[in-house]
Amino acid sequence: MLYLYEVRRGELPEVSTFDNSDPLVVSHGDLNMRNILLEKDQVSGHYSKIWLIDWDYAGFYPPSMEYAFMLAIPGLPQLWMNYVPFIAGSYHRQYEFFRFLQHGFLALV
Repeated sequence: MLYLYEVRRGELPEVSTFDNSDPLVVSHGDLNMRNILLEKDQVSGHYSKIWLIDWDYAGFYPPSMEYAFMLAIPGLPQLWMNYVPFIAGSYHRQYEFFRFLQHGFLALV
């Protein structure tokens, strides 16, 4: 692993740059199984509504951030991880950039 403090000015490793071509969209910021509630219709017995709760981390972010937020939550089942690209879109290249930043900043703490 390469820590950010080990990198000298002008010697950053080859990583893709931040993609700022996407517009900002409303993102939940903490979308996971604990924050999705399903409501059953009392007449039919079928699930009729989906509720998203816990909007503490919500904000205006590029669409790729929801994907990154969803993959960054530790300990989630593999089944959930398989659904992330379906729910948030697939932003693997942008996620790798965010992972690089995350590891660099964590190394400084």
